[in-house]
Amino acid sequence: MTIFGSGRREGILAVFGLAVFALSVHAVGFAFGLAEGFEGDLALARGMEAVHRVAAEGGIPLWDQAGAGAPLWARGAEMLYPPWWLLGRGHDAFWLPALAAMHAAIACALAFRLLRTQGCSRYSSFVCAAAYGLGAHPGRMSGSLPELAALAWAPLVLELLLRVVRGERQKHLAPLLGPSIAWMFSTGGVATAATVLAVAVAWYVAWAWRERHRTFLLLGTGLLSLGIAAAMLAPMWLAAIELPIVASPTTPRVDVMSNARLVCGPLLLFFALLGAMRRQRGAPTGRWIALALVGAAFAILLPFVPSPLHGEAPWQRTPDALWWPVHFALVLLACNGLDDFLDMPLRRRAATVWTLVLAVVVAPIGFVLGEHGTWLRVEGAVVLALAILFLIWRALGILRFKTVVAAAALVWLAVATLREEARAGRSPFPLPTLARVQPHPWLFATPVGETGLPAAPISRARIVFDLQSDDDPERAAAAAAATANSTPAPVQHARTPTLVHALPSWFVPRADENATAEFLGETSMSCDYRAHLPSGAGALVVDDTWTPGWRSYVDGREVECLSTGEGARAVLLDSGMHMVRFEYRPLVQTIGIQLAVGASSFVGVWSLFSLLRLFFSSRKNTAVGLRTKKTKKPANAARPAIATKAMGGETS
Repeated sequence: MTIFGSGRREGILAVFGLAVFALSVHAVGFAFGLAEGFEGDLALARGMEAVHRVAAEGGIPLWDQAGAGAPLWARGAEMLYPPWWLLGRGHDAFWLPALAAMHAAIACALAFRLLRTQGCSRYSSFVCAAAYGLGAHPGRMSGSLPELAALAWAPLVLELLLRVVRGERQKHLAPLLGPSIAWMFSTGGVATAATVLAVAVAWYVAWAWRERHRTFLLLGTGLLSLGIAAAMLAPMWLAAIELPIVASPTTPRVDVMSNARLVCGPLLLFFALLGAMRRQRGAPTGRWIALALVGAAFAILLPFVPSPLHGEAPWQRTPDALWWPVHFALVLLACNGLDDFLDMPLRRRAATVWTLVLAVVVAPIGFVLGEHGTWLRVEGAVVLALAILFLIWRALGILRFKTVVAAAALVWLAVATLREEARAGRSPFPLPTLARVQPHPWLFATPVGETGLPAAPISRARIVFDLQSDDDPERAAAAAAATANSTPAPVQHARTPTLVHALPSWFVPRADENATAEFLGETSMSCDYRAHLPSGAGALVVDDTWTPGWRSYVDGREVECLSTGEGARAVLLDSGMHMVRFEYRPLVQTIGIQLAVGASSFVGVWSLFSLLRLFFSSRKNTAVGLRTKKTKKPANAARPAIATKAMGGETS
């Protein structure tokens, strides 16, 4: 009996084998460590380093006071996902490939379960689950660990969705649908998670339309699950709302052929052709082909859509992740095509023959065009070898044929994964900081120990008198002329006027060469300064990143916290000695955590109620429960009639 045979034990062995194989592919990296920049998302590791430092100081890791005041939630550090807390402790060269290996194993195991729920055999599910969790597309996503983690947990969301919509007996799984969606988004792979959610919503609505008698129940459950997921993810999207406004980068040029080649690959492409040219049992081929075509169209066009956010949109940061629906559709087509070919090889033999002939004819083209691209030769050789192997499968026998195909597929997937990982390592996209302020060298250096804390950062505050508003050009020109006639203060280092957003019209700056600014101290939630302007009026500018969550207080009185054209914080001051305090109170702290805790509590109560209902329903309706019930004795008036009927004296 092989792991591809029938039985629950063989299924468990298949899942275990997939996990071991995925870990072995990454074994070189997490056993010996990799050089910095070779694999993994460096922005994530550096952000988590700042998180550990702030937490070690006893503060709440909402913003990084040493990294130009940038919010930690926007630097790639998704603190809702516990595995990322392993990063930033000085061993990132080990943990980056180890986390990639762990999520590749999770992707393979969960994809196997999902394909089994689709009614596919264990053998085809084994091969195609390996193609989902490994191969070219997941290998390329290993350069962005959040996207790879979202890809790994995507099958769990779809499996829960299918179990909820397919049967009335699995209503107890409905409370887990919302948390599974939130868990996928919490990894930080927003682009992959959003595409998975779009596919899941379309799938769910189609089932609700099909099951007319349960339409309102399904739609109500789906909307409630989406609301729970949104509430549990409130810290993430509230932090995105409060990001500082930065210019969106130029839309990169999309290389359609390169993306299609990496997503499909010769293995998936060949198996998908088997599925596309045959009408499948229980899973219409047209559904998966349509998903692949629509997903490819969105992946090509969406990067050109302007960002509706203050900064970069997820589809602009990692456009390769948008090809997940195409990858998923090809996996389903390949699984159904391989399963149907092995179970019923005589049905529609012409379609299978034409598929093999097409592969044999098209594959040599790769050798001809290989002069311009070496990858064409490799993929052409893989397709040709698979086609020849399928042509001689009768001579090998079914068991040996399955073993050879599985071994060849796993070897090719391992090679493709390692090749794409070698090219992985996209440029990190942290939150843009001030151009005049460079991060401290120790921010990106490997910490000496777990408790080794760096020295306190230097003061980045200064007094500025040459102010210019971006709202009133005439007033800006007059202020610039008036400032040019006055005596410049030595504490002002900027050669050009400082641009201030929404500068009040009543404020008139006066230069003062004796003005000073002193840094008093800071915590993880506030910072204090002392400003002395003997006879002038100006602005205290702190070279930290401005966000809407900052509040400023001058001598205990709250004033408006302005932002400069460089994204720094500014407070207007008149003459005299002033105590200035900045406090960071973002929406994440005020209402985001409360929403997440409330949604988690609601999920716990809903899950408990569902389990109790399932428990009492099973005890009430099982045959064992019916047999253990005490038989009620009939009434005395009914006993003579029963006795007469038993003796045959009465008929009914």
